[in-house]
Amino acid sequence: MRAAEVLSMIATVATRYVVNLGHSVRIPLGEGREFKVGDTSIAVFRTRDGGVYATQATCPHRAGPLADSLLGGHRIVCPLHAYAFDVKTGDSHGHQCGSLRTFPASINPRGEIVVSLDGEMWEARSAVNGQTGSAARFCADPAGLSASASSPL
Repeated sequence: MRAAEVLSMIATVATRYVVNLGHSVRIPLGEGREFKVGDTSIAVFRTRDGGVYATQATCPHRAGPLADSLLGGHRIVCPLHAYAFDVKTGDSHGHQCGSLRTFPASINPRGEIVVSLDGEMWEARSAVNGQTGSAARFCADPAGLSASASSPL
């Protein structure tokens, strides 16, 4: 591998992108919703105290849909087999299934949910053929819960 390819890969991993998922009213307090961003799905939760948290969309146990989880405080319970996780940290509770991947999330001054994602998830680099995928800021599609590209952070 050439030095330029290594530097390109390092730059890709170090980049973070912001995803605007739309207004927070899309997710009622105490519930979660799944959002498709590029080719990846994430689960976003609004706790009853107004906090916003984002995790991977599926349970590491049997790929249960975490957005459909019961949410109490900062703990979600997978709807398939009752595996519990902390939405703040991703830590598992009462089982050895493993932790969830979490993503920084907040509500901006306009009341929109904003999630920060690793560049490695969105920018594909191929050292073999030299092609580079597009990394971008994503904004939620108001017609659905998917997201479309706009510009890098």
